[in-house]
Amino acid sequence: MPERLAITGFIVLAAAVWARRVAMLYGLLGLGAPDDRRPRQWGRKLKQQAVVVLGQRKLLQWTIPGVMHALIFWGFLVLLTTIVEAFGAIYQNGFHLPLVGRWGPLGLLQDVFIVLVLAGLVMAVAIRKLQRPGRFKGSHLREADLILGAIAGIMATVLLSRAVQIALGLFPYDTRWTPVSDAMAAPFRGMAASTLGVFDTLFLWVHALLILGFLVYLTYSKHLHIVTAAVNVLFTSERPKGALRPMHLDLENMTEDTALGAGVVTDLTWKQLLDLYTCTECGRCQSQCPAWATGKPLSPKLLIMDLRDGLFAAGPALLGAKKESPEAFAAAVAELPPLNPDIVEDEVVWDCTTCGACVQACPVNIEHIDAIVDMRRSLVMSESRFPKEMQGAMQNLETSGNPWGEPAGARLAWMQGGRDQAPLHIPHISEAPDADVLLWVGCAGAFDDRNKRVTYDFARLLQVADLSFAILGPDEVCNGDPARRMGAEYIYQMLAEQNIERLNSHGVKKIVTACPHCFNTIAN
Repeated sequence: MPERLAITGFIVLAAAVWARRVAMLYGLLGLGAPDDRRPRQWGRKLKQQAVVVLGQRKLLQWTIPGVMHALIFWGFLVLLTTIVEAFGAIYQNGFHLPLVGRWGPLGLLQDVFIVLVLAGLVMAVAIRKLQRPGRFKGSHLREADLILGAIAGIMATVLLSRAVQIALGLFPYDTRWTPVSDAMAAPFRGMAASTLGVFDTLFLWVHALLILGFLVYLTYSKHLHIVTAAVNVLFTSERPKGALRPMHLDLENMTEDTALGAGVVTDLTWKQLLDLYTCTECGRCQSQCPAWATGKPLSPKLLIMDLRDGLFAAGPALLGAKKESPEAFAAAVAELPPLNPDIVEDEVVWDCTTCGACVQACPVNIEHIDAIVDMRRSLVMSESRFPKEMQGAMQNLETSGNPWGEPAGARLAWMQGGRDQAPLHIPHISEAPDADVLLWVGCAGAFDDRNKRVTYDFARLLQVADLSFAILGPDEVCNGDPARRMGAEYIYQMLAEQNIERLNSHGVKKIVTACPHCFNTIAN
């Protein structure tokens, strides 16, 4: 009885600490800006849960590390049954799960996954200590070692506890189904019942305390992803991969408090804050980042970690102020350090090419680019702080409708072709209102020498296919993609409105283009 009261006390204490921490983490999410992430495509969402979370698809793209993690993850799911059995055995000798608690195949499955999890732990240690991948640079490796040690302890104690229960005759499964546990029981057979009782209590207690400690510690560590990963995948954006997060910019109704992008941590959306919780520090994003590969300071992993540190540093004070009064909260927000450069260096933000390699590589669907572009928006529109190389491009987009400042009439030069190519004669959309499609040339297609040849050949293919098409010619302006990715959302929206007005005025229904950037911007 005293032992049961004691373990009950530990359970209540661990549950209280865990609940307090989880409540704080949930409260921090509430500090983020709104973001409508209600799932609408439930079939797609269920498939993501099955494939990305349960199937570990993204992790298994890297065979050895993927198999390692999958063994531990799948083992965790199966061995939840042994955790229930262990806590049940503390309160009741011979405890077994209802319905399936004496089913031999379940006992076999438990035995198999205990061994597989231990094998996964050996693989994890080998990867970290022998391979030492560069993607771990900056990760909290000691924290990971502690977790691996705790999992090893949990596996060892559950195996020893099963062995002692077999020796005591309290094991709920037929031992013909559990060869590993039965083999482990050999040293305990023949011991006095009183001695076995001591071992049984010892192993169950150590196992239970390791479980409770693990559950509490993971809420303070990068292993919080055990709790948040499935939720983060559930709320993954349903936008096409190339589409940026839209920004609802109303210049006419702006106030001093209007956030243009993300200038402080509370400007990040709640989903972006959830991304921070979910980072596993595995470094897959870092290993795939072209900026990092070329020696630039940007590491998508370190960026997420820095933002997370900034959130946790400011979070408690913000929650206290929010609880006190709206005025106190507003004052606390006003005192927050800027995300750039206090938490993330400006250069890191500008190094990103927005290629999406980091998002594609992330096994828990973190959306790094959304946060980076939001920080750029704040730097450009609130701080007017950006690399000097961008100044000319943005001015040219505003005044000339293209990044190079070329005159509108030069948009027709590509039709002259190159050496040994006959000039093309393509009507303006106003001259061919019944054309099947509009050929969107794009800025690179009209002004860049290499891309002009691509545009010429693409137009010839359309002619050979006997497709009726027309162009906007000098009336075409940039779709705004360069401005948007630089953070100049107001220029993007200005150009987008111009294009929408012109396309609608000509009744355009179908558009083709040879430019992937134009395609992505217009389509998505």
